[in-house]
Amino acid sequence: MARPPLVLETWGRIRRTTIDGKPTAIAYYRDADGVTRKLERRGKTAAEAERTLVAALRDRLTPSEGITGDTRLTDLAELWWTEFEAKDRAIGTVRRYRQVLEKDIIRGLGGLMVREATVGRLDRFVKTVAEKTGYATARLCSVVLTGMFDMAARHDAVRTNPMRSVAPVPKPERETLAHTLDDVAELREILRAWDATPDKRGMKRTADLADIADTYLGTGCRTGEVLGLRWSSIDLHATPPRAHITATVAFDSDGKLAIQEKTKTDSSRRELKLPPFLVDVLDRRRANSHSELVFPSSTGTVRAPSNFLQQWHAALKDTRFEGTVPKTFRSSVATLVKKLASTDDAKEQLGHSSSSVTEEHYIKQTHEGPDVTVILESFNVLASKQRVNSGSPALVEQQTA
Repeated sequence: MARPPLVLETWGRIRRTTIDGKPTAIAYYRDADGVTRKLERRGKTAAEAERTLVAALRDRLTPSEGITGDTRLTDLAELWWTEFEAKDRAIGTVRRYRQVLEKDIIRGLGGLMVREATVGRLDRFVKTVAEKTGYATARLCSVVLTGMFDMAARHDAVRTNPMRSVAPVPKPERETLAHTLDDVAELREILRAWDATPDKRGMKRTADLADIADTYLGTGCRTGEVLGLRWSSIDLHATPPRAHITATVAFDSDGKLAIQEKTKTDSSRRELKLPPFLVDVLDRRRANSHSELVFPSSTGTVRAPSNFLQQWHAALKDTRFEGTVPKTFRSSVATLVKKLASTDDAKEQLGHSSSSVTEEHYIKQTHEGPDVTVILESFNVLASKQRVNSGSPALVEQQTA
């Protein structure tokens, strides 16, 4: 039976020998044209001859657009970034990916060559990031590295993407929080009372936290989407009234806060029908508005999410809701919509691309059993009474049979 050929652009076992009295290393290499050729190199010692041969064998690997096994990960990262940045992406996404690329990947792995980035090294790196900076950053590092090595594989710098064998980042178990209707009622009162109380200088507050909370509850929108709402995107005269969610608040490439027309995902661009209580809120605000924004800053400019969150936490301090974040309102919307409608409706309301995201991260799992009370009532029997009088259709049918 004929021996199978070497895999294309690989070599077989290296054999050490002596030719003309000089240490020599010999190996057979199957070239890019499919032809297997014998290569040999000499040196002062057998080990030196083998090292020289290995270097020559690697040099024969077909380079592709400058990416080879000897390419540094720093250079691979920049080549990948050029390709990544060319696509139309949200500013926040670009900023976050660049941050992870520079602060974590290049700083932690940049000096390695592509061929040195083994599964084991990459696996240890991702685990270290998870321990030091948390799940979210480690998960994003895995995404970026997978993209980088996909590019390396396309250019034949690696045979397979090593990230495909790296263990998934273990996700911490975290319960999804959602407010009950009683919680919502109490929270709305707390926020209204805080809005009505003068600030430390005795001035009227302009935070309008209660109105923003009602917008969360009436739409399920993200904070950036709520603060990015413009009157031109709201139609209070439609039947029913609706809001077009097409923008969000984000930092631009110059680090300035602005309205970004590109939402987080394509699914985030959606048209939402507004409940009556929110229509009343928006109708009141519209009558007194002097800005294109529904919730501008005190000076009429784009409101900074960080400033809003400071006000939010100040309002809830010393209450049982201290530390609660606005995102819990978003989870509350998803949980109630799923319970009274469906998971797909919750997904569309929140603007997710997949119902699995909605189910996993935004819907509180109540583990509520089905209503089988009529069936369980069958157990309401006593030996002294006839079972046919127990009111159980199931048992009546059995006895009749």
